Amino acid sequence: AVVTSDMVNLNSATRPALKSLLQGTLMRDAALPGGGDYLTAGEVDAVADAILTSRPFANRADMTTRLASQLDSALQGNANRRIKTRREGIIRALSEVADLRTWNLFFDIISQSGKVPPGRALTDFITLGERRLWVHVALDRYTGTILALHTEEVNE
Repeated sequence: AVVTSDMVNLNSATRPALKSLLQGTLMRDAALPGGGDYLTAGEVDAVADAILTSRPFANRADMTTRLASQLDSALQGNANRRIKTRREGIIRALSEVADLRTWNLFFDIISQSGKVPPGRALTDFITLGERRLWVHVALDRYTGTILALHTEEVNE
């Protein structure tokens, strides 16, 4: 069993905190000929800056897709680092310590318009129209801040 004291929220982590997470990130297996390949200090700075400009992340999957596109430019000085599996080393290192503390919510909203005949109960409501929406929301668990909001109309 692995015991951890806390996770790091990449959406609010400072540059020094991000740099400390990235230092020592292994990009190439140490067992391969030539030994391990680690991020250099300059690359750590570039990746930390890429994280700062890519956030907020809604969840780990969002971090993976949005950050992966930034890593090519962050690591442009070293063509060897542009290899997909080595770029993913950064994502793997961050995903082990990152808690993006988000709730991903889905709402299925159906609104109806219509009328109730005069002198009748609400249970006799006559539907004249209906609209359906799906709302996807990513919320920060601690602050309640909306990180992502997507609405789509459902037409059947």
